[in-house]
Amino acid sequence: REIVMEIRVENNKSKIVTLWLSVASFLLLIRTGKYMVFLRMIRRTTKEISCSYVSEYTHRKVSVRSGKGIGSPLLFGVFKPTLLLPDIEMSEEQLRNVLTHEMTHLKRNDMLYKWLVVLAKCVHWFNPAVYLISACVNQECEISCDIAATESMSNAQRKSYVDTILALFANRKQTDYALTMGMAGSKALLKKRFMKMKNRIEVSHTAQSVSRVVAAVMLVCVMAFSGRLSDRAFPNLECQNLMPAVSKCTHCGREALFEGR
Repeated sequence: REIVMEIRVENNKSKIVTLWLSVASFLLLIRTGKYMVFLRMIRRTTKEISCSYVSEYTHRKVSVRSGKGIGSPLLFGVFKPTLLLPDIEMSEEQLRNVLTHEMTHLKRNDMLYKWLVVLAKCVHWFNPAVYLISACVNQECEISCDIAATESMSNAQRKSYVDTILALFANRKQTDYALTMGMAGSKALLKKRFMKMKNRIEVSHTAQSVSRVVAAVMLVCVMAFSGRLSDRAFPNLECQNLMPAVSKCTHCGREALFEGR
């Protein structure tokens, strides 16, 4: 009976792993498909424009496009970053505020983090905590970007920065595109961003480095803990020195070969 139970556990483990990989692959395929549809829509509805100010904020080559379907500035693309600007009149000051925000995202590689979060959600689709963490990452990403962008600004410049966000929020469409960094977010998020900027805390580079190390250690601990739980739930039968065993049926007298101890 004990041998049969071990064989059933091994079979169940194989089925669960197959289900997990199938769902994870399906979700990743859906996410990638939606992103490709978004890219095709952008190429079809927007046109590339010239923006000489971009070179003042980054040395990377950034494609700038504009279209009527874009309600607020968006940044997307890890290897080929593209900045989408709404087809509205903006003053030079507003444009510079937009570039300050979006190029800060680019400098901090926030788009790469967004892709990693999406990958984590696909792999750990069964874990509700991942979806909560994903929402927190997106929120804190915008808040930290605002703080970094306004760190060296004067009070007048910071007020202009906030006014630009409010003006863009008024023009913002309801559609939120995945895997993009938008300057104007939801109303609740804007309130948090403004409060953080108002009561911002100066953080030293050492403290930032320590916080990143702590976050990395926490991630490794979570992954290791998940592995330990998997080992306990599904023990590795290969390291248990299993030997063939013959068992005789009490009803018909036939013998059956099992992998036993």
